[in-house]
Formats: sequence, C-alpha cells, structure tokens
Amino acid sequence: MKKTLGKRALALTGATGLAISLAACNGDDSSDDSKDNNEESSASPFEAVLASTDGFKSEAYAATMEATLEGELFMSGSMEYADDSNNSADMEMYMSAMFDIMAESNPEMADMMEDEEMSGMMDSMFADTSVKTIVSDGDMYMHMSGGMMDMLVEQYGEDYWIQVPPEEAEQALAMAEGQQVDIAGDAKSIIEDLEDVEEIEDGTYEGTLVEGSDAYDSFMGGEAMSDDTTSFEDATVTVALDDQDRLDKLSFTTTMTDTEQGLSMEMDTTIDVTEWGGDYDFSAPEGNVITQDEFEDFEPSGL
Repeated sequence: MKKTLGKRALALTGATGLAISLAACNGDDSSDDSKDNNEESSASPFEAVLASTDGFKSEAYAATMEATLEGELFMSGSMEYADDSNNSADMEMYMSAMFDIMAESNPEMADMMEDEEMSGMMDSMFADTSVKTIVSDGDMYMHMSGGMMDMLVEQYGEDYWIQVPPEEAEQALAMAEGQQVDIAGDAKSIIEDLEDVEEIEDGTYEGTLVEGSDAYDSFMGGEAMSDDTTSFEDATVTVALDDQDRLDKLSFTTTMTDTEQGLSMEMDTTIDVTEWGGDYDFSAPEGNVITQDEFEDFEPSGL
C-alpha cells in the first residue's frame, strides 16, 4: 500500500506549494543536545515547560489549534486523544484565504483568474480542504474533501471513510501530508526547541523559537521553502500552564517575507489544551466505509 498511497497522494492533493508547506505539522519527540546551555542558564523555566507536555502520552486530552494569516483564519484543527489506538482529529485548511492575501499584493494573480484554464488550476490549488481521522481500537478511518480530493466525495459520497489497518496508518497519513493534525507533537517539538525561556508571571513562560531550528522548519515548512527570496523572523513563544503544571496554551506570532512575490505575512498560531482527563467516544464511523482494496482500485478520472 505504501507505493499506492504515495501515488494517490500526488493524484488527489496536487501541488499546493507555499501554502501547504506553511501548514506542515510533524512533531519530533527527540530532545536536541543543544538545549544543554539553555538548561544551565534557565533550567527551572525550561524544565517546567518541557514537563508540561508529559501528560500527552499518559492522560486523555482534547486540544485545538488555530492559525491566522494577516488576521484571516487559515487553518483550524482539533483532536481528542485517549491513547495511540483510540483518538480522532480534524483539520480544516482555508486555502482561499491564502489566495486572497497573495492576490492583494500581486495583481497578476487576479488577472490569471480571467483565463478559464488558469482559473480552474488556481481554484484547485487554493480550494479549502478538510481531513478527518478516527482511530478506533487501532484501525484508522480517514475522510478527505476539498479541491482535487472532492473526486473521492464524487465517487463514494459525502459520508465515505477509508478504513486503514494499523500497520498501514503511517503511509495513509502521507496522503494528507501537510494537513494531518498532531497538536501534541507540534506543541512538544516547539517547546523542546525553545531558547532563553523565562517565567514572566506565575505559570506563564516565554521563550524564543529560532528560525532554522528543527521545530521551526517542521511546523512552518521553513526548510521546504528555504531559498534566497523567503525568510522568517524568530518567534517569541508564550506558554501557559494550568494549576497542575500541565500545558494549557501555547501561542506565537511570526512573519514570513517573500521578496519575489512582494509578500510579508504575519502568522498567529495558538494551541489550546481544552481538557485533560476527558472521556471520549472513538467508535468506528458510520457511513460508506471503503476498504483498503476498494480504495486501491480507485482511478481518478482525467489523471
């Protein structure tokens, strides 16, 4: 299924370039040795924020993520988690917001929409998309819609779900690369890479996420978009803990500048842990459940 899913990813999601790269969400659970100096200079604050994520693998939780570009909602996600075999996630990508922002600073993009062929391509690239996953007793179910992924909706109906066995889940997530939700992984990797962490008030900390760090490149797509025309600012990250020293909220603002496109976009990102220790339902979804074999037989028309 690995090769098949990879081909389906290219066929169904298309190349959304800058916009998808901005939304890459892949957490890294390893801690960088470069933190030694940070721990020596501000050991207590850094250790406090790092320890605040320990519950992500030992407690049930619910969390949300929201990102805006120039004040316009660009990405929103939510997840509920009991354990690795029982969880759910939902990611909405509002690519139309990215197009509107780019068109404001680049009139040529608006002119492109007057060409019928180009307009169709742009509509597909900048279509709003949705990716939902449910993991129930180890089996993963995935639903994708929006843009080129609407071919799945046309073929199988609005209520379709692709059922993926546990051993194939990692490859299946590659189908939605840049759009899957791993809020806990994002928060943990960002916190692990913070520098100069300080407690600014009781239970609230600030640290710097430096451009070029592993977490920055992973979360913002900096490495994927790294070239002579694109640059990012270092981000000041605010981390708030709850009354049991668990992560409550993480937020930061950064600016991406693209000199070639004449763009300077401010991006605000907020992660909220809305509940610790909740009781959630991860039942297998109802509807048109597509098996692995059925999905592999799907042939997108015109591609």
